[in-house]
Amino acid sequence: MPNFSEHLGLSAVVSAGMYFGMCRYYGRQPALGELLVSGGIGIAAGAAPDIFEPATDPNHRALGHSVALGTALTKFAIINCSPENSSWEEFVKIAVAVATVSYLAHLIADALTPKSLPLVGRWG
Repeated sequence: MPNFSEHLGLSAVVSAGMYFGMCRYYGRQPALGELLVSGGIGIAAGAAPDIFEPATDPNHRALGHSVALGTALTKFAIINCSPENSSWEEFVKIAVAVATVSYLAHLIADALTPKSLPLVGRWG
């Protein structure tokens, strides 16, 4: 199972990559301040699954670590982070995309372990 520091490192890399990708997508110049904020958002989002469901035992993965939540977050980001969404500022859309990708990176790392991820969550 990836440990907390591995998740944080993965989140930092993924969030920086997504920030630069979204800047290119929107045709804007990257800014150091935005990159740092995006990194913080990404690290927090990448840690979120284990904050919601701490790894106190091997079967800790429930809804916060599920394929269903990852799918819902992806759909939310695709709809709301598009250029057609004029009700959100560009940096807000970038921040949501960064948070989503960082959360998904955590889920993907956990999915590659022997315990994998539950489809929806654990019952009982």
